Amino acid sequence: MRDPRIDASIAQAPGFARPILAHIRAVVHDGGGGIGETIKRGMPYFEQDGLICGMAAFTTHCALTFRKGEAASGAIGAMGQFGRLTRLDDLPDDATLRALVERAVALNRAGARTGAAGKS
Repeated sequence: MRDPRIDASIAQAPGFARPILAHIRAVVHDGGGGIGETIKRGMPYFEQDGLICGMAAFTTHCALTFRKGEAASGAIGAMGQFGRLTRLDDLPDDATLRALVERAVALNRAGARTGAAGKS
């Protein structure tokens, strides 16, 4: 289920960020049916049985953060698990992203709590 606020958020992002954010959104929705969208903490989030991941655009980079650190390798930091995203090639491949979405949904359904570095 797509939220028009996410459309607006992507449209207002810096030019370099729009294709990154749109791609993340498309892949997250390809990762499973029933995924919803919302705005939390002023940024777009995806949810199904709890929060899955959030994305954000800043002046010079984007960030992608899975709310449960167990869903993605790497520590949850200020720039998410994937560091500074400045171009599409900085993202994991689509199959990896879809698998992370599926893992996050499974963790949500299992009642997993957010990792120590994040709060949900």
